[in-house]
Amino acid sequence: MNIEQGTPNSDFRSGKKHLILALIFFLNFLNQISVFLVRYSNYKSIKLIPLKWKAWGLFSIKVFLTIIFLIPSPYTFPIPPDTTSYSIPDSLILELPEKVISKTRRVEGRLHDGSQRMTRETIKNLPASMGDPIRAMNALPGVSIQNDFNARPQVRGGGSEEHQVFLDGIPLLYPYHFGSIFSILNTESIEDMRFYNSAFPTEGGDVLSGALYINSRRPSPDSMYVLANVSLLKGTGYLEAPIFKNTLAVHIAYQDLWYDYTVKQLLNNIAGDSAYEVEMNEYKKYVNLPNFSDFQYGAELKVNTQLSVYYTGISSKDFYNITIPEEQNIIRERAIPFAPQVNVFPAESFRQAESIGLDSLSLVHLNNQVHIINIPFTLSEDWWIETAFGMQWQSWDVAFANGEDLKSLSLSPEEQDANWYTGLDASSFNLDFSQEVLDIKQKAVYSGFGSRLLTFGLAYSRHHMAYNTSLPLPLYEMIANNNINMLSGLGYFAGEGFQIEKEDPSQSAMAYLGEYTRRLRFDHEGEHLNQKLAIFVSDEWELSPSVSLLTGLRSGYNLSNHEFQPEPRAKITYQLNSKNLFYLSLGQYLRDNPTFYQNNANPNLLAEKSLYTSLSWQFKAGENWEFGWSNYGKYNYDLISSRLVPNGNINLSSLLLPTPNTGIPEEEIEAIRTLLESNPSPDALDDETRQKATVLFGDYNLAYGNTGTAIIGGTEITCFYRLMDNWTGRVSADYSISKRQDQSETFYPYASHRPWNINWENIIELPNHYNLSLKYRYAAGQAYTPYNGTLNDAGTGSDLIMIGARNSARYAPYNRFDIRLFKGVSFAGHHIETYFEVWNAFNRPNYFLRDSKTQELKLLDLNLPFPFLFFGCVYHW
Repeated sequence: MNIEQGTPNSDFRSGKKHLILALIFFLNFLNQISVFLVRYSNYKSIKLIPLKWKAWGLFSIKVFLTIIFLIPSPYTFPIPPDTTSYSIPDSLILELPEKVISKTRRVEGRLHDGSQRMTRETIKNLPASMGDPIRAMNALPGVSIQNDFNARPQVRGGGSEEHQVFLDGIPLLYPYHFGSIFSILNTESIEDMRFYNSAFPTEGGDVLSGALYINSRRPSPDSMYVLANVSLLKGTGYLEAPIFKNTLAVHIAYQDLWYDYTVKQLLNNIAGDSAYEVEMNEYKKYVNLPNFSDFQYGAELKVNTQLSVYYTGISSKDFYNITIPEEQNIIRERAIPFAPQVNVFPAESFRQAESIGLDSLSLVHLNNQVHIINIPFTLSEDWWIETAFGMQWQSWDVAFANGEDLKSLSLSPEEQDANWYTGLDASSFNLDFSQEVLDIKQKAVYSGFGSRLLTFGLAYSRHHMAYNTSLPLPLYEMIANNNINMLSGLGYFAGEGFQIEKEDPSQSAMAYLGEYTRRLRFDHEGEHLNQKLAIFVSDEWELSPSVSLLTGLRSGYNLSNHEFQPEPRAKITYQLNSKNLFYLSLGQYLRDNPTFYQNNANPNLLAEKSLYTSLSWQFKAGENWEFGWSNYGKYNYDLISSRLVPNGNINLSSLLLPTPNTGIPEEEIEAIRTLLESNPSPDALDDETRQKATVLFGDYNLAYGNTGTAIIGGTEITCFYRLMDNWTGRVSADYSISKRQDQSETFYPYASHRPWNINWENIIELPNHYNLSLKYRYAAGQAYTPYNGTLNDAGTGSDLIMIGARNSARYAPYNRFDIRLFKGVSFAGHHIETYFEVWNAFNRPNYFLRDSKTQELKLLDLNLPFPFLFFGCVYHW
């Protein structure tokens, strides 16, 4: 997987534009998902397009900056006066011609309650966010992501599962597409979103680290509005219209990823010899790369001035497969329960959207349905109530090829020697998972106490899951979390570290390390029902003009394991003067939402808990400057942790490396290994020997219990500024620690945690309706379990492979700079926007993960390894 290798089958002519080269690199890189699926299935890899890396990045940046400096400069944009807001002003209005929609484009500050707000226009303006609201969160302090192709946020030293997304007050199940590349949310259907990293509202549960509250966009009751956004990889459309003026209005939004279509069209523009043409034609015919389509729709009915009803819905679908040419395909119809229904159809039947062809190398179907109804009712000046209903369905259908049907495509002996994925039973690879959730919430707000605001309510949730999975754990990690680090499971074996004696000089150290991680299985079958009741209340009390106190309690009861779950919290806010604001929050928070595989291993799991405190200071230095300093500490307990459990299976064709730190003497280990090599089946061994053999050389499942703890703490510094009337920005830095402890192990660094981050964002309004956005991030690398050597030749020439303690090393820092240039024009009374972006403009290869100290190449990740140019156009009507 070296992008610098030669190009025997392609011939880029001197006249090819840089855009095509960059896009091919980008799309071909995304296709590494397909490579891992194919290789992990132990079949012949469908060859990708090897391209030479040309140093065009710096040149393109110079041209881009030249264009920027040619734009005429001094120009003053009218700014509405702001004398009351504590934080950076909420309005930076670009006056556009008549009949052209005004845009709010600015960097937004922290609100008085400690939350951070992003409007729809701010989300769309952030470079490289692709208009995805959850991706936009990565610009906030204390928030990080695993890699460039994973949208799931990780907040303040916590994992992505500790963060919850709420849409119109209802928690969403899994609002992401295959691999978490994008969320299922359409930015055009969003009004704004509010992010909490502490002092979480009592009305929402299952939060340990971060909560994102998204408000849907309400359609205009008296006018029609149409928007179309077309870019190189993605298209978005939005329509809102009144059905009965000022009474009933609807809107519908659509977004589609045409990644597969774009790749195949670009392949037509690449010259090559006849063999290359044949290969590319087969590639285009039998490979369908990841694609998705999302519909988000809503309607608002205003019954009268007191009562209204709002509905929002999402229908999302992913489709991705690699198949092979066969005269007859075996199709498994999608169904729950999971007993396959086998029929024989013509070869083209794999294209049926509701079927899975078992002759495919890999096939993925994801379906996501969300339906939410909100009914707010104003009883009087003092009373306001709201009822919310939420229904969600989700299904995952992932299948891999049957090995018996694909013998002709098995790896050659040469390929097997160079590939540490061999030895896996591809015929058992499948992931069938469905879940449905019903949420009901009743909330009331009373303001009749004068200086106090009382909120209270009830919530009920019913969550049903059904599942049938059989695949290696690293493969599931890649499918669900876009984690292509096949050695991430090495930490389960490492503990304090161990060493391997390399017996076969022809094998690389990677083959030995992979021997352990591929023994981790992800086998689960069954169903689970989880029901919860909760009551919540909060009281916001203004004790004096400068002091306010917010107290709250959320108390839940799990009907499945009969656990009582109190969540008390309090926050005091003190405004010393017009420039200084302090607030302190304390609370206990819970996450009672185990995954299906955790429930399968232990249906009596308790809620994960966190004791959380946060102290913040905001200082307004002037009209255009604001500083913030936040400090926090968390002690998480009853965390769901995992341990290895032998499942009784032994792959005799493997290297038979003993599991380290078992306490079994070396002489006995070698004796059992000799017996396994001389016996056709482990069943021939006596019970005691077979039991030790499965512990030493067999596969493992993970068992789960509430035995984990975590110590997390950190500090964040933020500066909001407005250098000129048309220039707003934010610079932030944070430092934190995140240590985990499982079972009786010592504390170790959390793998997904980045100890420090630096963020810098700017939005600059330029003359003639230009807009320039800049975003820079410099962040620490994530932790990993170290081994001697490099990715390509780890351990070569040595008879000893050394593995360090779990997560005791870190990758080199992550460094990225993104640029977005926007231009708005009026055409025939309508507004048109064109935008141009440069992603990863520093040309830093974050794709290559190197050790932070030795700079040795350790892994490849799903990050952009080169600058990427991106174009798009938005039409408003």
